[in-house]
Amino acid sequence: MKGKESNHPLRHPVLLAMHAALLLIVAGALVTHFFSKTTELRIYEGETNTQLPFSVKLESFSVVSHPDSDLPADYVCVIEVDDGKARETAEVSVNRVYRKDGYKFVLKGHDMFYTGASFIVTRDPWGTGLVFAGYILLLLSMAGFFFVKDTLFRSALSRINSKAPRQ
Repeated sequence: MKGKESNHPLRHPVLLAMHAALLLIVAGALVTHFFSKTTELRIYEGETNTQLPFSVKLESFSVVSHPDSDLPADYVCVIEVDDGKARETAEVSVNRVYRKDGYKFVLKGHDMFYTGASFIVTRDPWGTGLVFAGYILLLLSMAGFFFVKDTLFRSALSRINSKAPRQ
């Protein structure tokens, strides 16, 4: 009976950690799916939106062009966020996300006259952290797998070494 137990695929802590990492990634994805909140905000210059626990005002929207060209390089929004205690001014652009109290503001688009912008605002306090923890555990367990004895990787490596010509 002892021989059968030692052949179990989860006999090594590294393999157990690898499977736990995959479960953690799936659990994080499920938490994100069921418990995160996503809102789309459309705001015009000078307008204030109060859908969130704080107000968001679009101060300005501008298009930054490439040098010597009229082609857009970036779209930049300056927003003012007021939570009742403090007022904060921030810049949001295509590749620059703004974060406030667990909310992430991502620039989604603009109107055709460049006077307004739309943002995707998400709040996911637990799911993203669980997924990242799962990926870190998976990376560490995969790296640790190379040091575990009696695995297919080790047996293949020893076969290659035994067939290699000796010098």
